[in-house]
This record gives sequence, structure tokens and C-alpha cells, in this order.
Amino acid sequence: MKLKYIMPMLTTVVLLAAGIVLFTGCEKEKEDSLQGIIIGTEKCSENIVGYLISILHPDHIGDSLCLNELSYTNVVKTYSIPQNSRIVGDTIIGKFQMLPDSLSTRVCPTLYPVYDVPEIIISLQ
Repeated sequence: MKLKYIMPMLTTVVLLAAGIVLFTGCEKEKEDSLQGIIIGTEKCSENIVGYLISILHPDHIGDSLCLNELSYTNVVKTYSIPQNSRIVGDTIIGKFQMLPDSLSTRVCPTLYPVYDVPEIIISLQ
């Protein structure tokens, strides 16, 4: 008689626990909104150009950078914007993800300056 009441209650508890794990345990990779201004480019080769972006929002994702005798804060770089689609001074709005250090080791010839700022992947809006 007691088994008759325990089994439905146990089933309910197991299903509830499984639902909580499914909906809270599996998060998507964090992707946040970004707003910034293109302040320059980082040329890796003739065909590979990245953009240097001074981030207005969010704070504290980039590093300080001195470029053309001007100081900028919260600067990142990205190679995920199509080449020649933007110019210095353009405002950028989109979603971004930080690129892990293990993936951001781009090998560029010493012909071009390489800037030591974090690299992001950005999807423009």
C-alpha cells in the first residue's frame, strides 16, 4: 500500500530534478552586447586585416593602447568583421564573445605591428 504512494512521488522528484539540470546546467557560451568605435587596424598580411576597437560598453574587457600618439582605454581587436567593410571612426554595435588565449595566437610577419590587446569574435547588428 505504501509503495503505491511512494513511486509516483519518487517519479515526480526525479523528473523535477532532471528538468532543473537540463535548464540550468547547460548554458550557452556567454555572448554580450558591445558598442565601440574603430580606432585603427592591425594588418597581419595583405589579405588579413583586423580592427582595433575602443569599447564604450561594456567596461573592462579590453586593455589600454597608445596608437598614433593618442591614448585609448578598453581596446580589443577582431578579425571577424569582413575586411574593408569598415573605416576608422565607424561605430560598431553587435554581440561579442571573448576569444580564448589558446585560439588568439595569430602568427603575423614582423613587417606589421601587432597590438597586445584581447581578441574578440563579433557579430554585427
